[in-house]
Amino acid sequence: MGNELSAVNKVEIEKLREPHSLGIDEALKVENEAQLNFKKTLYLCWRFEPEIQLRYGIPKLRQYFVTDKERLIEFDSAGRVKVHFEMPTDFETETVFENNWQVHDRMSSVCGAANFAVLLRNSEHLAKYIAGSGWNSMQCVEGCPIYDKFRKHLAGLEQAQLINKAPIELKKTRVVRPCYKQARAFVNYKRSPEVLKEEEMHDSYNVVVLGPTGSGKSRIINLLINRELCQSMTSSRSVTQHMELIQGEAMIAGEQRTVNILDTVGFCDTSMGTAQLHKLVKQHISATMVHIDKVVMVCSGRLEPAHKLAMKEFLSWLRHDRNMPCFALLYTRCEDLSPEERASNLNAICADLGLVASWQRYLPANNPELPSSIMKDRCREDQVSVLSMHRCVGFPPQSPYSEIEEDLLAMLDVIFVDAGQKIHLSAAECPIL
Repeated sequence: MGNELSAVNKVEIEKLREPHSLGIDEALKVENEAQLNFKKTLYLCWRFEPEIQLRYGIPKLRQYFVTDKERLIEFDSAGRVKVHFEMPTDFETETVFENNWQVHDRMSSVCGAANFAVLLRNSEHLAKYIAGSGWNSMQCVEGCPIYDKFRKHLAGLEQAQLINKAPIELKKTRVVRPCYKQARAFVNYKRSPEVLKEEEMHDSYNVVVLGPTGSGKSRIINLLINRELCQSMTSSRSVTQHMELIQGEAMIAGEQRTVNILDTVGFCDTSMGTAQLHKLVKQHISATMVHIDKVVMVCSGRLEPAHKLAMKEFLSWLRHDRNMPCFALLYTRCEDLSPEERASNLNAICADLGLVASWQRYLPANNPELPSSIMKDRCREDQVSVLSMHRCVGFPPQSPYSEIEEDLLAMLDVIFVDAGQKIHLSAAECPIL
């Protein structure tokens, strides 16, 4: 009996199978947008609404809203976004932020939404999106009330990968340009899927890119596919506001393979709590992939204590002690460093993380062509036989290809050399903390 869902919650499971859309009502949108003259200081708040808690059978369910203490914007009890002046008297303030043109644009983009879904499009998703924290709901991660209510009914459901991903109306159309017109890509880009089918999860070469905010993760992924696909810049705030999946094809270990690359939100994003962000990243990795072939840890500069703690936590969660061949470390923004300075900095970072800076892979004589050999049309006999898995690299955005080629080829070898094993994301081996 305890595993049975109410009629209301069965409808919520069915909504996972429908297009992930806000369902904009144009008349409602016009009505809402006329009320968007919020004051300068805004508050991200939540309260308990007994009626909503009872409807879904979730006693601790929070109702989120954004307010200037006079008017507020939220999903109403009918599942429609509404701007109104009925300020609650009992609520908690989670974040204070400034109203600006970006916030106004985000408010405008959700005005008229009339397709509430407790797992995909709830009040927390809405309020945090407006505040600039991405389309995320911590109530929908493992160990939290919404997810735990539906947990048993999400198992094996491919659409569960859509949880904490933005609706189709909020996806920006991008013009995809090559990073370097004169260069070829090692990974031939195919698409950016929202959901992976089960066979794609099992049969693909899966790469997860992790690291602090502003370390250059998106720049690295763009170079792998030679496309300006992931927005990248140096910033204290993560440019990647949602986990993004990139799919392509590449020659790996002598055969053409489908490659899935997961770009994650930066550790210690200033718009989101550290513990919350870690849970969010872990759940998305577990929902999207059944195994990982290579974890690429990216960092630059001096590691702040919070960054160091975050990276160590992920090393532990993914069992680096058992899966060392499946890990690579890239220390970025090293273009102006001498070889001696690169070595010194790499040793210091590895010491901070408890890694062996000199960790190398010895490649057998019959090892298939490395990516660097494929890219340079080298004979297999001429390629290296020892591969350093922790590397210093530098990829300034405006540099000519000739200046980054050596580091790019070294990075390709580190990421796409076959580890001979995989990290299996079973609940037993990688519990979400």
